Amino acid sequence: MVYRVFRLSRPLQFTSWDVNPMSENAASPLQVGRVLNTSLKVAAGGFLLYFLMALIANVPNLIVELLSPAPPPPWVDGEMPPEVGPETNPFQEGPAAFGLLALVLFGILLSFVMSASATYAMVARLRGTQFDLPQIFAGGLRALLPLLGVLVVLFAVFLGIALVAGIVWAAIAYGIAGDPKSPLGVLALPIFLVPLLIVSVRLTPVVPVVVVERAGIIASLQRSAGLTKRSFWQILGVFVIAIVFLTAFFAVLLAVPLAILGPEALGSPPLVVVNALLSSVAIVYFWALTAVIYYELRMAEETGAVPA
Repeated sequence: MVYRVFRLSRPLQFTSWDVNPMSENAASPLQVGRVLNTSLKVAAGGFLLYFLMALIANVPNLIVELLSPAPPPPWVDGEMPPEVGPETNPFQEGPAAFGLLALVLFGILLSFVMSASATYAMVARLRGTQFDLPQIFAGGLRALLPLLGVLVVLFAVFLGIALVAGIVWAAIAYGIAGDPKSPLGVLALPIFLVPLLIVSVRLTPVVPVVVVERAGIIASLQRSAGLTKRSFWQILGVFVIAIVFLTAFFAVLLAVPLAILGPEALGSPPLVVVNALLSSVAIVYFWALTAVIYYELRMAEETGAVPA
């Protein structure tokens, strides 16, 4: 059965790129406002499907949160809550701990498959082609192993960055300032964040590259860095605006039940479920952002108008 998002019947192929019929300026430089707006349209165009995929990806984490004990916050009774022990935490020791680990690992695999499948569908929507559900899930499964390889490489890169940044910070905080709590030591803390931020932004389209171009692990990382080399600030602006807006919007939504039920409702099953639903909405939008950023950078590259 064909998922009726698109009116065109040509097969989904990524060997030839046409100008997107949805946009009159597909070859123009990357623009923050256009990316945010187009991403909203893409997410809304197949929202039910994407939302269900994001919700499925959230199921393992939701199970863990629902089964884990939720001690009352310290401000409820005016005292710090008691420590959670094996008698109150079913995941702390024994076979249940291995079950938790298996559930977490399964959640990671499931999130990769859903992310890759949604990316496949969203890029197809941007191209104006149609797809069926087996096709997009096959694309997601095909990308699973390369994405796991990318995750391993990125973990090694981030670990190396953290180690180097830690050494530099220690040299500044202890060697130059003499006290890590001094103003200079505090100001040096972003040394950890800046390189991680740069790498994260430069590798934003790595999932679409793996899914669409079927590149290898290292080739996908290199390709992603090449696509974004002239669009760092635009991409950073897109994600800053999206994160600020979604955080404020969801904070307002969560404030309503908290105001009604009180702070003791934190960690309760209803709020855990509500949080899972809201996070699934956010995941859909961030999938769309990544797909749109990749698509526009790829179109700009193919037509010669590389983002400046």
